[in-house]
Amino acid sequence: MNPTQAGLEITTKCHAECIGCPHGAIDRKNRNMGTDIALELIDQLSDMGVKKLSPYRVGEPTLHPDWAIICSHGLNKGMKVRLYTNVSTLNDETVADELAVSVSEVVFSIDGLTIKSSRRARPGLDPDQIFSNAAQFLSRKKRPPVTVRMTAFDWSENEADAFCKKWKALGAEAVIVVPDIRSGKLRNSLIPCMRLESQITILVDCKVALCCRDWYGKIILGDAATTSLHDIWTGKPYNKIRALHVQGTSDSIPLCAGCTSRWKENHQ
Repeated sequence: MNPTQAGLEITTKCHAECIGCPHGAIDRKNRNMGTDIALELIDQLSDMGVKKLSPYRVGEPTLHPDWAIICSHGLNKGMKVRLYTNVSTLNDETVADELAVSVSEVVFSIDGLTIKSSRRARPGLDPDQIFSNAAQFLSRKKRPPVTVRMTAFDWSENEADAFCKKWKALGAEAVIVVPDIRSGKLRNSLIPCMRLESQITILVDCKVALCCRDWYGKIILGDAATTSLHDIWTGKPYNKIRALHVQGTSDSIPLCAGCTSRWKENHQ
């Protein structure tokens, strides 16, 4: 079975150091994937049958000089392109105009209702500017569907309801609030991870990581600079990991043992 979804880390550049984000600790910071390489990888993904493309991982994707070209290429290949952004660059009218036509869906990561909580969650960003950028984009007549996302930290959990009401009133198609994965409000499950059968993650240096939660590239399953994505996806390293999951022994993989992706809710 080929993947249906792909994460493509087109840049690791970012001007924020958000709470909970691994950006400050990765060893591949401040890099852009070559545009020609990104386009070629999208061609390979299309040939494999990928239908959903997420051109981001650790970094703000709109800081790549050709992010719109890369996203548009995915659209032209018939993919649904979903882009996450911290909204900081949308005060640039050119970036906002490109975003309006280059993706299928955009997710605004805005971690807080108030100036105080947003500044605490996202050091390096100006909350006033973020709120203004988001509201102005939502007011556009022509734009893709927008989801506004908030990570609820201990200090901002009580803002969740008001956060949802605010952004729905401003026109967002969806608003979601998720718990901080470090909070202990999520617990792991030993069910096999379906992402191993459906999702491929390519880092900015063309290394194929275990999954979208392998922020630091601890488990590399292949190098797309030297091997086709198809051969990596069907290769022995990937299949060994899949077998451990099917056998119920995925806890032998440190990254999987501590993962909250296969989580079950233990909170209301």
